[in-house]
Amino acid sequence: LDSSGTQVSLTLTKEEVAITPVLDYRVLEAHSKKIGYMVFQDFIDTADVELDEAFSLFTSEGIDELVVDMRYNGGGSVSVAQYLAGWMIGKDHGNETFVNFKHNRKLTSWDTTLNVPQRAEALSLNRVFFIGTSSTASASELVINGVKPYVPSVILAGSTTHGAVSK
Repeated sequence: LDSSGTQVSLTLTKEEVAITPVLDYRVLEAHSKKIGYMVFQDFIDTADVELDEAFSLFTSEGIDELVVDMRYNGGGSVSVAQYLAGWMIGKDHGNETFVNFKHNRKLTSWDTTLNVPQRAEALSLNRVFFIGTSSTASASELVINGVKPYVPSVILAGSTTHGAVSK
């Protein structure tokens, strides 16, 4: 039905769509600091290649700080979140705990600990900014909370995330 209530017939055709998880990345300079900026949209398996490109640039440029814009990132794959964390903190904190999944007494066999992937070429930063909104959820929040114990200053700009990670 259209907006006036009239029945409409449509023909739909399926089509393969290419999704770009990393929408933008660049190095900015401000107050004699190099700042990596990345808009990360989707925690999907194809993101790894694009994350490699972005973080290779950040590493080669020797950034001092990082801004990860996840305003409209609803989450996705935990393994991609873990992969992203490896680029952010894997140089200094590889093989340390990234997340502990704990279940109730009936499902303790599902309890799992995932570690930060070790990456010799990863960043070593004292400050990381995340930009979030109420649409920032799930794996995005996992990354924010997962890097907090390892980066001296993790700042959430914007608003409280969907699962209530707040500034």
